[in-house]
Amino acid sequence: MLQMFYITVWGKAVEDWNSDEVLDNFYALADSPRMLGELIELLEYNYNKIDFIDRWDVLISDISIRKKATLFKFLRYCRAHGLR
Repeated sequence: MLQMFYITVWGKAVEDWNSDEVLDNFYALADSPRMLGELIELLEYNYNKIDFIDRWDVLISDISIRKKATLFKFLRYCRAHGLR
């Protein structure tokens, strides 16, 4: 699912999720108030349609410590702003 999102936004598939280019692209997305706002709006809209959540430990086992820190920073941001 993340691969499909990445292709939609940046127009190419990711071969190495640990590359600096991928991290830089996600930081650029997070630094854009409009894009981040639209992404949060989309996540809020679809939140109630989620019927399962994969195990987090499996989802994040293949990403670097830097990316994990970014992911958890984003999750803390969502929690702080009332997003689940």
